[in-house]
Amino acid sequence: MPKIVKSLTDTQVRLAKAREKNYKMSDGGGLYLLIKLDGSKHWRFDYTRPITQKRNTLAFGSYPEVSLLEARAKRDEVRKLLAKDIDPSEQRKVDVREAKLAANNTFEAIALEWLDKQGYQPSTLKAARYLFEIPFQQFGKRPIGEIMPIEVLEACRIAE
Repeated sequence: MPKIVKSLTDTQVRLAKAREKNYKMSDGGGLYLLIKLDGSKHWRFDYTRPITQKRNTLAFGSYPEVSLLEARAKRDEVRKLLAKDIDPSEQRKVDVREAKLAANNTFEAIALEWLDKQGYQPSTLKAARYLFEIPFQQFGKRPIGEIMPIEVLEACRIAE
C-alpha cells in the first residue's frame, strides 16, 4: 500500500532551505520539489514508463518560475497521458518536433526556400523578394495550410 503523503503548502515550498545534501519534499502522486545544495528548487515527477515499466523522471521547471499550482496542473496532465498508456517523455519529444516543423512551414519560410532554389542572379533575386514583401506582411508568419486562397488574391491585388 502506498505511503500517504501530506500535500505541500506554498509557505513550505517558499521557506525550504538548502542542506548539506540534496533532498526532496514530496507533494504526492509522484510530484516532488528537489532542493539542491545551492538552494535552487526544481519540480520533478517520477513515473513508470508504460511500455518498458522502467522508472523515469520529468522536470517541470524551477520554483518560483513554476508555482506549486502550475506544477500540480502539469502532474495531472502527465497522469492523464499515463492513463492512456502514453509516455509523457516521448510525447514531449513529439511536441517539440511538431513545433519545429510548424515553424519551418510558414509561407515566408517556404517562399524564401523556393526563391533560393531558383538560381536567380542577385539583381533578379532582389526584385523577386521585393514582390514578396506584401504577402510576407499579410500572412508570412502563418502556417501555409491555414492561408486561404482569397487572402492570396487580396495580397496580389494590393501588389497590382
